[in-house]
Amino acid sequence: MRKRLAFGLVALGVLTGAVAMHAFQLTQQARYANSGLFTVGPREGVRFHVALDDAAQGAPLRVVLRLLDQGGGVVADDRAVLRPGQSKSMEFHEPGLYRAQAEVLDSSGQLSARRVVVSTVELFDVDDLIIKRFVCGAGDVISHGGVR
Repeated sequence: MRKRLAFGLVALGVLTGAVAMHAFQLTQQARYANSGLFTVGPREGVRFHVALDDAAQGAPLRVVLRLLDQGGGVVADDRAVLRPGQSKSMEFHEPGLYRAQAEVLDSSGQLSARRVVVSTVELFDVDDLIIKRFVCGAGDVISHGGVR
């Protein structure tokens, strides 16, 4: 009888853990904010910026910044935890055709009319650091654990 009870309790614990892990994974579903394609020419560099705009009491979120080549391969990446109002930037200096991607993981479950991830890409002259052009991405509203 004790063995059955012990087995039943262990099975219940495993089942409860599995359900909790599944629920956690659902809230951790990644969403993506992507730019269009842009060209980095000789003696040019690119900066990819991502920011979380939210009320000051909003929860932080995790973000992975990536630059992808024209074949979809990752050529540069960086990670950050952003609190409301914070930004993360990444710089790259190789000529080619690229796009920028921010993978956003928001497990807060907090919804705010203001909770938005915004991103921009700027291309600049490496020699004199003059910004040549911007590739802007629309703000991506965070809703139900990710970017819409």
